[in-house]
Amino acid sequence: EAAVLTFYENSGQFATGGGWIYDPDGSKGNFGFNGRYLKKGQPKGNLTYIYRGVYDGVEATFVIRSNVINGVAFSGTDFPISAILQGKATIQINRSSDGALLYSEGNATFQAAVVDAGDNGGNLDAFSLTVYDKKGVTYKFVPMTPLQGGNVVIHQ
Repeated sequence: EAAVLTFYENSGQFATGGGWIYDPDGSKGNFGFNGRYLKKGQPKGNLTYIYRGVYDGVEATFVIRSNVINGVAFSGTDFPISAILQGKATIQINRSSDGALLYSEGNATFQAAVVDAGDNGGNLDAFSLTVYDKKGVTYKFVPMTPLQGGNVVIHQ
């Protein structure tokens, strides 16, 4: 009887980074992340992405924060090297003037991709993010965008 087997080899690679990009909405998007596999093969990490905009006519801060990492994948051993993090996230929208919570939703899913160009903090590293709300509708899309500040490091 045919069966699918998944083989996992812990390469020891892990990804870390943070910085800022120009968000597609025109504001500054700040991010921070890390991702790795534990010795027994479970993915672990986190992701936070924050940007500013208008929500229901009010200046707001939008926060996407992971709460579960389901997978981490690495591509390549020579620069540029890329990593992908996938998981579940919470979406929060806070009023900018006083931080009051305007909206919150759990059970969103995300996929973030990063590129380490090996340029030690130059603007050749890049970040992208796709977030789907709990209904599976695209909530936020950030295409692969060069960093304006910060660094992505994929540790070998």
